[in-house]
Amino acid sequence: MGTTSLNHYGVRTFGPFTFDADGGELSRDGYRVRLQPQPALVLAILTDQPGRLVPREEIYRAVWGDDTHVDFEQSLNYCIRQIRGALRDDADRKSTRLNSSHLGI
Repeated sequence: MGTTSLNHYGVRTFGPFTFDADGGELSRDGYRVRLQPQPALVLAILTDQPGRLVPREEIYRAVWGDDTHVDFEQSLNYCIRQIRGALRDDADRKSTRLNSSHLGI
């Protein structure tokens, strides 16, 4: 895993969701929503500064680190799909919570 840990993020609330980034737990209206560790770490990074475009390279370094060799685009896209599924988000709708581009998310 990369250099970022979940021990300094805290709890964030957005819409019906509460995300405890310290433990990587997401809930909707008080019910826990399943989210695997890497997607939870990506969500923690993305919710750290709401509204900020997070460069893909920053996510790569934080989640996978410089010493890990993975197909980064495929791995990040998998994490984003998992987050969108947990948030019931649709990339094709204008109300999407996550906007992805080749520059960042």
